[in-house]
Amino acid sequence: MGQYYVVVNLTKKQYLYPHRFNEGVKLLEFGASGGGTMTGLAILLANSNNRGGGDLRSDNPIIGSWAGDRIVIAGDYAKAGDPAEPKKGVNLYSRCGGEGGEFTDVSDLVIEALLEDKWLRKDFVESVRSQAKYDPEGTGSTGLSKVLWPGLREEVLASAPEEPAAGEVGSKSLRPDILIVNKG
Repeated sequence: MGQYYVVVNLTKKQYLYPHRFNEGVKLLEFGASGGGTMTGLAILLANSNNRGGGDLRSDNPIIGSWAGDRIVIAGDYAKAGDPAEPKKGVNLYSRCGGEGGEFTDVSDLVIEALLEDKWLRKDFVESVRSQAKYDPEGTGSTGLSKVLWPGLREEVLASAPEEPAAGEVGSKSLRPDILIVNKG
């Protein structure tokens, strides 16, 4: 199976969940991707965005909100006493997410900021579309509306091929209520 990770801001009690960025949750699945989670982390840490070429063209308040904070990439195998982990009790990974989690997932806020850039938006839509699974029997476990953000459902479906073969990835005949993205 392997170890799963989240990017945690200890100062603000917030985290990024790589699956929300359409990436795997193992360290090298998102750490070596060059986009998604790591780009999200970069804009969170940027302390002077939108002042020059190559910056994200956005004044979204989430950008730079982690600059100067204590950040750790926390794994679900971490033990008490590991760097940045509590001396006893539940590890950081387990304290993120789920009902009653101590930390707040800010992934969607970061993705909204990233999607303000037309090139990042195009890449993200293509990434989601390319991983969509056709499910003619309706056995899917997650709906597109639970996976994507406002407006992206239409962009993903609009960029899909017209006439797919049975079971082909990325078809326009995908039923929007059964599109599966990042199913493990």
